[in-house]
Amino acid sequence: MDIAALREEFAKTHTEGQALISTASKEGRELTALEQEANEKRFARCDLIRKLINEAERFAKLSLDNGTAITAKEPAERAEFDASEGRQFFAGADGKFNLEGYRTALLQYVQTGRGPSQLFTLTTGTQSGAFLPKQVLQPVTVRRLQNCFRAVLAAYNQVPMELDVVSNFSLPVEDDTANVGQSLSESATSGTVLDPTETGAISISPTLWDSKARWFSNTVVKAQGFDILGYALPMLLQRIEKAQEVSWNTAIVTNGTVGKTLASPTAITYAELLDWEHSLAPAYRNDYAYAVSDSLYRALRGLVDSQSRPILDQDPTNVFAGKIHGHPVIINEQAQTLAANHVCGALISAGAIKIVDIMDARLLLYTNYSERPDQTGLQVMQNGDAGFVYNGISLLKSAIS
Repeated sequence: MDIAALREEFAKTHTEGQALISTASKEGRELTALEQEANEKRFARCDLIRKLINEAERFAKLSLDNGTAITAKEPAERAEFDASEGRQFFAGADGKFNLEGYRTALLQYVQTGRGPSQLFTLTTGTQSGAFLPKQVLQPVTVRRLQNCFRAVLAAYNQVPMELDVVSNFSLPVEDDTANVGQSLSESATSGTVLDPTETGAISISPTLWDSKARWFSNTVVKAQGFDILGYALPMLLQRIEKAQEVSWNTAIVTNGTVGKTLASPTAITYAELLDWEHSLAPAYRNDYAYAVSDSLYRALRGLVDSQSRPILDQDPTNVFAGKIHGHPVIINEQAQTLAANHVCGALISAGAIKIVDIMDARLLLYTNYSERPDQTGLQVMQNGDAGFVYNGISLLKSAIS
C-alpha cells in the first residue's frame, strides 16, 4: 500500500469534486444526473482511501510494541528545500503563521535531519533542535495525571501567565481585606488615604526544565503514516509538568501554613474537614480546590456528614462529580500519604497560584550517537516557574501518632 499515492489520489479526487460543485454554483444550476453520479463515486472513493490510511496509521503505531514498523519513502512534499522555499510553510498568503506547514517541516526535520534550519533550528556542538509553539501539539492523551497546580487553574478556567522572554521579575502581593471605602459628601474638601498592607512579593525566576531524552529506532521514526511528534511531544511535556509539580509541592509544604492537624494519623472526620475548610481565609474560598494525596482521597470518599450523606457531591443526574461543597477534588501525586505526621493535603485558591511559562519550548534532536546506532533521540527543554500567595493555601497534617 503506497500511502503517498493514496493521499495524492485523495487530494485529486477531492479537488475535482469541489471544482464541479463550484462550477454548477456559479452557473446557477443544480448538478446533472451524470455529474451527481460521478460525485457519489468520488465520495465513495475518498471514504475508502481515508479508511485505508487510518488502518495503516494504526498498524504503524502498533509497531512500537514489536519493532516491525515499515520504513517509508520520504514523501515528495517533504523533500529537502532551501530557506526561500521553506518560507511557504510558515506564512500563508495572508501573512499569518501556517501551523500545518510548520508541523510538516518539523516532522521532516525529525525524520531526516533536513529542513529550513535558517528558520527554526538551534545548533550547538552537541545538539540541535527547534522551537515549539504551543499550537504545534495535537491533543493526544497521555496516561498520567495532570500537574495538580495547573489542574486547579483549569478547574476555574484560569491559565498560566506566558512570556516570550526569559527574565526574573517580582509580583507584588498586597492584602486589602481589612480596608473598606466610605460614603462621601458631595461638598467634601479632602480625601482619605488608605493603603493596602504589603505582604511581600513573589519572585519569579524561570527555571530550565528538562524532559530527559526519549529514544526511538529510526524504523519507527520513519514509519509510514506514524506521527512521531504527535506521539512523543505530549509525553515529554508531561514529564516536565510532573517535575514542576514535585518542586512546587515542596515549596507549598515548606512555606505554607498548616490550617488543621487531624486527631488521628490515618483518618479524618467531617468536623475536621469543616475546620480545615474554614482555616482558609474567606477571601480565598470562592475558587479553592482540594489538592490531596490518593490515600486522603480514599478517606474522603468514605466520609459522610452528620446526616450520613456522602460529602463528595453528586450532580442532579446522580453522576459522581468529584467535588466537596462545590469545589473540585484533585489528586496531588506528590502529597504525602494519610499516615503519621504527614502533610497529606492542601486547600489551594486558584488565585493564589502564579504559574509563568516561557513561550516556545525547545525540541532537541539527537542522531548518529555511537551508543545508540540507527536511533533518534527527542528531548524537550522549557523555562518556567511558579510562585504562591501563601495566605491562599491551607495545609492538612495528620496526627504525630
